[in-house]
Amino acid sequence: MSENDIHWTQKPTNSNETLRQPPSNTAQRNSAAGLSESIERIDENVPLVEATMPKTPESRAKRAAAVEAIPNLSPKRRDLSRINGMEYLFDQGYDSDGEHAPCFNIETVEGEQDFEENSVRTGLEGDGLPSTITEDDSVLPTPTEEVTHHEDISDDLMATFTNNKLKEELKKRGCPVCGKKAALLERLKNALAQKVPVGAPTKKSNKDKNSTELHECFAKGAYWEPLKPLDEVVVEPENPTFKKAHAPTIDKEDAHFVCSKHNFAEQFDREPFCGTSDEMQLKKQRGKKDTYSIKLDSNGQPMLNRVIRKKGSVSPFAMKEYKLTPQTQPEQYISIFLPHKNNPHSTKNKELLSFSLLARWTNWKAMLAGAGDTCYPDWKDFTATELRQHIGLYLLHGLSPSPRVEWKLKPQSSDKTHGNDFVHRSFGPNAERRHKHFKAFFACQDPSIAIPDRDKYPNWKVRPLLTWMSFIFPLVWMLGVAISVDEMTMRFQGKHKDKKRITYKNEGDGFQCDALCDDGYCHAFYFRNEPAPKKYTSYGMSPLHARTMALFDTLKDKCHQCAMDNLYNSATFCKRAYNHVNKVLCHGVTRKAMRGLPMHVLQEEAKTRAKQNEVRGTVKAAVLKNDPDCPDLIASSVYDSKPVHYLSMVATDIRWVEVEKTVYNVDTGRSEKLRFLRMNNINTYNHTMGDVDRADQLRGVYRFDTWVRNRKWWWSIVFWALGTMVVNAYIIYLRVNLANGIPFKDLLSHHDFQERIAHVWIAGLDDRKEPSLNSSNKRKRKRGSPASSSMPSSALFPSPCSTLTVDSKSMSTSLVSSPDVRARRVTDQLMSETGGLSFRVDNHLDHLPGVSKIRSYCALHNW
Repeated sequence: MSENDIHWTQKPTNSNETLRQPPSNTAQRNSAAGLSESIERIDENVPLVEATMPKTPESRAKRAAAVEAIPNLSPKRRDLSRINGMEYLFDQGYDSDGEHAPCFNIETVEGEQDFEENSVRTGLEGDGLPSTITEDDSVLPTPTEEVTHHEDISDDLMATFTNNKLKEELKKRGCPVCGKKAALLERLKNALAQKVPVGAPTKKSNKDKNSTELHECFAKGAYWEPLKPLDEVVVEPENPTFKKAHAPTIDKEDAHFVCSKHNFAEQFDREPFCGTSDEMQLKKQRGKKDTYSIKLDSNGQPMLNRVIRKKGSVSPFAMKEYKLTPQTQPEQYISIFLPHKNNPHSTKNKELLSFSLLARWTNWKAMLAGAGDTCYPDWKDFTATELRQHIGLYLLHGLSPSPRVEWKLKPQSSDKTHGNDFVHRSFGPNAERRHKHFKAFFACQDPSIAIPDRDKYPNWKVRPLLTWMSFIFPLVWMLGVAISVDEMTMRFQGKHKDKKRITYKNEGDGFQCDALCDDGYCHAFYFRNEPAPKKYTSYGMSPLHARTMALFDTLKDKCHQCAMDNLYNSATFCKRAYNHVNKVLCHGVTRKAMRGLPMHVLQEEAKTRAKQNEVRGTVKAAVLKNDPDCPDLIASSVYDSKPVHYLSMVATDIRWVEVEKTVYNVDTGRSEKLRFLRMNNINTYNHTMGDVDRADQLRGVYRFDTWVRNRKWWWSIVFWALGTMVVNAYIIYLRVNLANGIPFKDLLSHHDFQERIAHVWIAGLDDRKEPSLNSSNKRKRKRGSPASSSMPSSALFPSPCSTLTVDSKSMSTSLVSSPDVRARRVTDQLMSETGGLSFRVDNHLDHLPGVSKIRSYCALHNW
């Protein structure tokens, strides 16, 4: 067999292969050398692992002989079982195989050095060393120098590079490595076009991360003035019933260590919030606990007080135009944000969102897709009521999730766990097929319009919905003094260009938007995949800060106090927000690096517990001086469990305040109030930062997309929009009733509020009295009918007691009659236990229009 009959191929190394010692005798070494010479004549790109013969029957014996003739070039497996008994050999220069290690006879002790390094000869005659160096040593780099030369890369090879390979090539040329693959590829092409040499030093910013130099936006001569704490020690509050009382952020083992705390003497003037509102005066009713009524003047009008609006409230426009009273039902509140028939804000040239418009777009989309002919031959057009039924099904799914939404369309007799007889009767036969039509063709955009550029309109498919929300949300709500800005996340499981990787939230990956909220009410939002407003990016703002400034454009009053987390807050942004037309006062925690904090405020995190106890309670503060456009910006830091850095345009002083928190006392076995100290700015931040989190919590408790896989990316935004509308409607419901003196315990819970909306929508009912603007659909008073009283209905009906009753046989749904709806004729069937008016014989409900001074009963109680 010749060497040309052997074909060398690559084979993965077998982990069970026995390793043998290299050949020791001369014959084996010569055969190995000859074998290596034959390998060199083969393709150099194919590494040597194994020799195989051509797979023919004639060569089987030769193949076996050739395999046996291949010498083993791998070392033998080491036997380390006796290594403990070979330690004395290691000192003599032997290795673990019992052989002498390389250079085993080297001298370990050099002896005395009696010469100078500068006098050592580089070469002498007769010592075997050349007297001169043949190569020019001046061109050789020193160990501290880097070799710089240009390396060109072809376009075909560059196209095969991965992200890691692109970053590696950019690092060689000293280029930045941040950004996506397209940006990295473009950056590498530019570097190759400019012939940037390999080994070029990395371009580092001359600006130190912890530099005390102020940003160029601050006035010339502005500086940070350190503040000195008072010598007086703040006294810790006493908790006599607790053996080891300690703050929630301090470990129980460190409760015995009490650090000294000091206040600061400086006081700062802040511009007051100028937003006001009219509040109705309430008086407590006799004999009823926590029950109030509205004070009326001599003309029967409610008495109002003009006060500073500390908390958000419903706008007077919404109260008047939508006629919101304690008798307004949940389906009427949600109709403010999702009208059924026609949107009252529509004009001749612009029709705004409503269920009628959504049904029209859905039918157009189905027609363009060929529904009823080429696909879905059983298709028929949706009505606004039917479309609302299917959306109401998702509202009900959020209250009681099922693995599949369609299972709720089955009767309970066929599916005892997820079936729903009310839903089954409401949707009628062939409901599952009809729901497939809804999911296939539901549209939130006019399908007859050509889809524009995605970079300019990334959310085009839901743009009318988002535009309507941006219009109606600020219209019906007046913000309080304290607001907050944070991100909202929409979970999405599919693939999309704008989908963000989110590992720091339980929501998971999806889309995000920056939102401005007040006490759970979403007032404004700006999606992060939308282009940032050029109005602010032209001033050098980042897209994040530009979007936040756009949210501030929706404010109607000046000097709101906006809380932000460390993602948004910085010294530069605090000044720019203050110079906004609405003068927003920002405050919140911030990051330590590159956020404009002065050096004498920064605190490093302690590594040991002893060091933490030593520095705990340390407060450092500074105030910005000589900048009239950013007066008294406070930068502070406090060391609690770790250093917390803070920027504030809100704080009037820096001091420790006493805080109470109800905790369980293991010593007494009951819940008691624990008193401890906390910085006043941190305490303000804790009570005002959670507005966006509260909105996310209310939306996430009964979210619609539980177990729903959103294969269409825009469905994720639709579910977020519907959930936000329901939450906003519930917040308005609470505000209207609480302002009219209704006790909170008598109001509907969030669950019951959403359940009522879902039942009304699924039942296919028209709203009892859908809110509409007073300028349209005005009816003349019928002759002989009483004129509308000037007294507000909230004074006539102090408590809402309406319920929804569904007749299981006739599928009739009865609501409490309103002045615009004629009362039903009372019959024995309606007054039965299953009748539509069965609730009228409930003695626990007050059916009178007001509190009667005489002892009287409803006539229906004698039925």
